[in-house]
Amino acid sequence: MLMPVYDPLERKRLLGAGEEVETTLSKRPKNDATIQGNAVTPLATPHTTTQSGSSSEKDTSNGDQPIVLTRADINTICESLKTATCNWFDLGLALGMKSNDLSDIEDEYRHNKRRLMEMVGKRLEVTDPEHPMTWPYICECLRRPTVERNDVAEEIEDKYVRTATAVAHSATN
Repeated sequence: MLMPVYDPLERKRLLGAGEEVETTLSKRPKNDATIQGNAVTPLATPHTTTQSGSSSEKDTSNGDQPIVLTRADINTICESLKTATCNWFDLGLALGMKSNDLSDIEDEYRHNKRRLMEMVGKRLEVTDPEHPMTWPYICECLRRPTVERNDVAEEIEDKYVRTATAVAHSATN
């Protein structure tokens, strides 16, 4: 089973003290790693954490590549989607969730806010190389005709996508 490891110190702990692992930010490879047994394989998109443990939405260490969101980002994602709670089922379908999984969430939880959180949590557990959970992908799904939440997509783009892109471009100039 592949397990993403984003923190160099955590990577060192998992590999064992005998293995050489870079732990300083300046020596950090451009891509983080996935550990399978003792083999370390790089991931496609880097991920940094803030002091609170969630992804840094404005991290641009990977250039123009959007940051892949993780389970640590669930509160930030749900907070950004809070006005779209009534569309949680359609958004889940747009994000690639199976309708059976969404129906199970609907049966198990009574409030749409909790349903949205569960749906996002389950979607974050899915590894989809064609459609990783990124802010641009969430915005794309919010704009689909079945969801039609352009207002929420605009807010997310203003807060996470455009800001990160502007910072990335200013850092390269």
